[in-house]
Amino acid sequence: MPFVVSSVLADAAMLVAIRRRVVRARPLLGHFQGSWPCTRGANASSLGPMIESTWSTRELPILVEAYRRFEADRHPSFHQLEEIRQEVGLTPNEFLSGLSALADADPPYLEVQFAGGWSDERAGGGFVDSISERARRELGAWPSPESLVDQLVAALERAAADEPESERKRRLQAAAQVIGGMARDVAVGVATAQLGRIS
Repeated sequence: MPFVVSSVLADAAMLVAIRRRVVRARPLLGHFQGSWPCTRGANASSLGPMIESTWSTRELPILVEAYRRFEADRHPSFHQLEEIRQEVGLTPNEFLSGLSALADADPPYLEVQFAGGWSDERAGGGFVDSISERARRELGAWPSPESLVDQLVAALERAAADEPESERKRRLQAAAQVIGGMARDVAVGVATAQLGRIS
């Protein structure tokens, strides 16, 4: 118990110290407020061309091709990374950036074994060592909580459309609207918990 109390007190002291540093830093941040392009209240969508999304043009194509090759061949060649790079049509630098982003994500999408030989013309040696649960759900190979809820809503809507009895049809439609609307977050939470028990 004394250890727990001292630990809590130490954490509290650290938070107070951090808060003092933040308060002292605010005037300095305010000094740069007018000269810096992103002003107070700005968000990612308001930054326009300053930040460009790379997911659909870089990471996702790499992930799709990496998954396809990993599933097709569990004993890849030493040149697999260059083969993936050529397939997705990225430069070696773009490919390395995207591959590193996928491997460094938390949790990671994949694990890669890198080797030397990288240049401006081609990727170096190496191969995809594993594909994570996160990647499989992202690609639709495994169900995600969101996809399960969407499937349930779609099933309820189909059942309502095929139901001849008016009262039952009304209840099925209402259930689809609730689960797909204001109760969606609750349904996703339940699905997340259930998938966590299965995984």
